[in-house]
Amino acid sequence: MPALRASLQTPFREVQEHLLCAATTTVKMFTAQRYIRVTKVEYVNPTGLAGHASNHWTLTLQKGSTVIATYTTDSDVVGQGTLTANAIVLPTLSATDANLVIAIDDVVSLVITKAASAVDLPAGHLVVHGRHVT
Repeated sequence: MPALRASLQTPFREVQEHLLCAATTTVKMFTAQRYIRVTKVEYVNPTGLAGHASNHWTLTLQKGSTVIATYTTDSDVVGQGTLTANAIVLPTLSATDANLVIAIDDVVSLVITKAASAVDLPAGHLVVHGRHVT
């Protein structure tokens, strides 16, 4: 990967909506045309959903199989769990710096995983913020 020069960075923002989910699903978002450094991810669910320790959903933003950010409605996870209607939640960004850089031609997806007998996840949307880097 080439050196990433901060002086040539431009803002990046991508929004991905998803429909009601009754089962695990993957939503392909985009193929990167330039290097992108992810700086923040937001998720909003207009309906909301109660957290649960075993019947929950996990949302991950991924480049291929590499996780960039994750949020779960697992009530046992500190700082996550219940989705309050129309509230912005911040999925946890990967602690591995390299995971936050999306390379040219990486396919970025929203992966929504159902655990056990979770109730349907209402429609919502994910917003990815970052900077194009060169």
